[in-house]
Amino acid sequence: MTPELTLKQITIDDERWLLFCERSSCTLFQTPKWCHFIAEHYEFRPGVAAMFDGDRIIAGLPFATVDDFRGVYRVTFPFTDACDPVGSVPLRAFFEDGETLPWRVRGTQPSAEGDTRSSGVYQTLELPPEPALAVAKFHQKQRVNAMRAPNAGATHRLLVGEEGLELFYPLFSRLRKEKFRMLPQPRRFFSELLTVYAGKSYVIVTTLGTDVLAAMIVLEHDSALYCKYSASNRAFAALRPSNHLFSVAIDFAISRGFAVLDLGISTTPGLARFKEHLGAAGKTLYAVEKNPISKSKPVEQVEKAIQATIDILTDSSMPLEACQRAGGVLYRFFA
Repeated sequence: MTPELTLKQITIDDERWLLFCERSSCTLFQTPKWCHFIAEHYEFRPGVAAMFDGDRIIAGLPFATVDDFRGVYRVTFPFTDACDPVGSVPLRAFFEDGETLPWRVRGTQPSAEGDTRSSGVYQTLELPPEPALAVAKFHQKQRVNAMRAPNAGATHRLLVGEEGLELFYPLFSRLRKEKFRMLPQPRRFFSELLTVYAGKSYVIVTTLGTDVLAAMIVLEHDSALYCKYSASNRAFAALRPSNHLFSVAIDFAISRGFAVLDLGISTTPGLARFKEHLGAAGKTLYAVEKNPISKSKPVEQVEKAIQATIDILTDSSMPLEACQRAGGVLYRFFA
């Protein structure tokens, strides 16, 4: 760091940061709006590690300060696919010398400061001006599989707000419980998300008769459409509803004039390959930990107890509602 540059911790609402973000090419996940939403819902304290050249911000890294049974630590940014620094300053510059507070960062920049490991692939799709040109980039399997659901009589709808959430949330939470043995975010989280992003959020739903085959929440930001949350009905796996749903999302994004479809993080080779078949390109995603949390025996015991509770609640004998309600209580501890 040159002598002219200084690193300061400022609030997410600092006028200097807001102005810097307005004139920068922020992703959805770097914006004060997104950071505020996540922090307020889960009761975290948002801030920015801002790099100043004199009194002018030239870069910044949004973070949330989390205070739970593990202690106090910073995450960039909780429940976010990737959050790199805004501006042309390397990640290592935001870790102050002598700082002891733990940091967790997930983004496309590795860092020599702290423990770094690959945590998946971040994938995006550059959109052509016409749907036919997008289909031309599909793998042959995607072309075939995308037509299975409509050939069987399935249709899709574009919904907003609670109308879409009524169809999305049961499917999403059931998939989390039954396939992944994980708790879903609380329904309130999605209701607040669609309210905060009213006019910029949609729920794309594929149905066959009264059955919901697949559903996806998409968010608009600048020139990109973000496919943030999606789920499919395992009972109709033979119809490949996800293939059709993503094809519909591509058509919608092109029709609205977006340049990029953000497909988010893929943590398994199968999911990464699925998105590659859509024509997506990917960047390695890194998880960086600076001053990793030193876990005491009591902390390890609480973590084991939480995992045991999740295992119980996601058992096939447990009602879905119990799993959903538990997500509202425990999800903040997964930051």
